[in-house]
Amino acid sequence: LQNAYAHLSVAHKQLTGRRKGLSDKQELGSSGDAASDVTSLAVSSDVHGDSHHSEGLGSGALPSEVNESHIRRTLQIVRLQIFVCEAMPTDIPLDCDLFGSLASQCEVAERLLVAGHFDLAQRVMDLLDLPHIELCVRASNQITTAEARSSTGSIAQVMHFLESIPKLGPVEWDSLVSNVINIWILEKNDLGADPSAAGKLIRYIHDDRCQMDAHVLTGNLQAAFQIAQRSGDLQDILHIRRWATRLGEQELLKHINAFLAYTAPGAEKGDRI
Repeated sequence: LQNAYAHLSVAHKQLTGRRKGLSDKQELGSSGDAASDVTSLAVSSDVHGDSHHSEGLGSGALPSEVNESHIRRTLQIVRLQIFVCEAMPTDIPLDCDLFGSLASQCEVAERLLVAGHFDLAQRVMDLLDLPHIELCVRASNQITTAEARSSTGSIAQVMHFLESIPKLGPVEWDSLVSNVINIWILEKNDLGADPSAAGKLIRYIHDDRCQMDAHVLTGNLQAAFQIAQRSGDLQDILHIRRWATRLGEQELLKHINAFLAYTAPGAEKGDRI
């Protein structure tokens, strides 16, 4: 990879030096060994020593015209691949790299996220225009499942992941965090372990309704009721009352029925359940 990067750097400098007054095609024809170096790099397997890379760098065969922008982009990809190899020298399969298919590139980015190389993962996703949301969701599923199943796992690792990954849109972000909470609870319930640590993740949710649903999932009905009170949504309050009835939370039921008696007379008697 270092050798490939050096050849590409020479080619880029020569093309840049001859760019003035010349077309890309003329630059290619006059750059001699530099263009030959680029073509040789793209069609050979010297970068990895594996014949399956003969399809070329990036996502396909070498274009018919090699111009400065193509070389610059290839330089960036090679440089990132070097960083990936340095960050995870033994943790990524040999057939998984940034020069292959979209699936291969996504696999690299996902593994970087799971391993905690967040800045490098962000650079890979940005350069190759990879699906940020999908990759963050997949990585969050892996992290949460592994930590929840491990006897030494910690919710702190999940919190660190949420604080470090690229920020998503509000809706996508709340969906991701809610999904993580759900996974933690399901995994802990399967193990017969206490899932209450999932409650620490609720603060990462922005939307009040999503927070309320998360509080219900974690069994914190008092906090869910407080949010429902602020919103004034009767159906939400009745939903929480059903859960309080199932769990036998008599004190909370008194508060809910008192609130309903004031805001929705008749509902506290259960005629709307």
